[in-house]
Amino acid sequence: MQPRQIGTRLEPLLDDWLVERFAGAQLRLHHPVPREIALRFDRPWEGRYSYEHVVMADGGRFRMWYRGMPAGEVVAAGQRDSYAGAATCYAESDDGIVWHRPELGLVEHDGSRANNMLFRGTLASSVGIFRDDNPAADPAERYKAVGRTPRVHAGRTSLRPDEIGPWSAPLPPGVALPPGTSLRHLPTPIVDELRLLVSPDGIHWRAMTPDAVLVAPDDPMPKFDTHTTAFWDSEHGAYVLYTRGWLPPGVRAIRRSTSPDYRHWSTFAFIDMGDAPTEHLYQNGAIPYARAPHIRLMFPKRFVSDRQRHADWPNPGISDTVFMSSRDGIHWQRRFHEAFLRPGSDPANWTDRNMYLGSGMLQTAPHEVSCYAIEHYGHPDACLRRYTLRTDGFVSAYAGAAGGELLTHPLVAAGAQLQLNMATSAAGSVRVELQQPDGTPLPGYRLDDCPPLFGDDIARTVHWRDSARLEGLAGQPVRLRLVLHDADIYALQFV
Repeated sequence: MQPRQIGTRLEPLLDDWLVERFAGAQLRLHHPVPREIALRFDRPWEGRYSYEHVVMADGGRFRMWYRGMPAGEVVAAGQRDSYAGAATCYAESDDGIVWHRPELGLVEHDGSRANNMLFRGTLASSVGIFRDDNPAADPAERYKAVGRTPRVHAGRTSLRPDEIGPWSAPLPPGVALPPGTSLRHLPTPIVDELRLLVSPDGIHWRAMTPDAVLVAPDDPMPKFDTHTTAFWDSEHGAYVLYTRGWLPPGVRAIRRSTSPDYRHWSTFAFIDMGDAPTEHLYQNGAIPYARAPHIRLMFPKRFVSDRQRHADWPNPGISDTVFMSSRDGIHWQRRFHEAFLRPGSDPANWTDRNMYLGSGMLQTAPHEVSCYAIEHYGHPDACLRRYTLRTDGFVSAYAGAAGGELLTHPLVAAGAQLQLNMATSAAGSVRVELQQPDGTPLPGYRLDDCPPLFGDDIARTVHWRDSARLEGLAGQPVRLRLVLHDADIYALQFV
């Protein structure tokens, strides 16, 4: 096997890519900790169906975009509810904790423009926004977005029972109402399209092209009823987009498309999750991990459609968030089948479509990243709560008090020191041995040469015989043997 080239990049221990063998140690999933409410969706243009938030660090501030969606949309007689009242809204924060809504003066509501809406209408029902970090990007298009719009499928006159969707227009010619039905409850012959928006500043948006660029395949439902996410993949030099797919007989899944220029997109292909269980994955929340952009993370909202915790709630289904990672954006490892984020003890989170983490994570302290989850969806007090996780702390290599170890594949690094993101108990420890590719310990870097490391550090430098320098080893393949007692290792890096 060829040595793994890692240079000086950070390597979170999310998967088996670094590790050849575990003995008494294992990878374990960690879970976000609930903090304060970041936003209460209590403005008249927001409301109980606000959703699909995006957060990012940008220009020394934290920024957020989200959907405002009040209850009780005014619907004309004989028409289904639509997303005509949806709005794409904007908020900012200095610390990721306290958020404020700037008065942008762009959209009128009840005779006033003193609000934080960017635009509204059907397109605002589901918008994925990102900053384009492509060095060749036009500054006038530095911020990009993907929005969903439904349209009538012009060539169809038959209706399937699964075709429930937003609808606010007369029936197309040739489509008749079945006996005993009304248009309000009628399944609708619609197909979802994806449209592209661009902006120089994330505030003022325009359509990139007049027409849709992607149309939902009929497999078996022509729908993009999800939060489509996209970003510039610096590892592949292309834009990548993740959105809804459907696997027979109608299981929500995730598919992707790529583009060299954000205008011309490849045919959709489902992501590969190996032998992961088949479950409804309702959203995806895909991002490149900022501290290690060669790692892509995904936080799908798992929807358990046949469960209902509260008998008086009108909609069936409950949800949580799961965790996946990928090194190429195509093959996704879902090693952990348990939830990454549970609904918890709050009864209002045990109704449909809660616990969506959205897109983006913020470094709110050196030891802390923050993410944000929808809670109380559909309730009058719908809100967005901040959750925190240790920096790089999604997954760790762990061993208990009895001890354990792991051995990496041969690695080629470029740094002169090894640092670990690690935590131990007061009695716990971590020690590291460097080996030749054949397993022979390197003189001066044997396990006995490494004093036990203990404590809780994001970047702890490893020493051997009071020296941390890896003289002459840069560029040569070496194995790492890490021995743990009541300890976690979250990431490693040669610096």
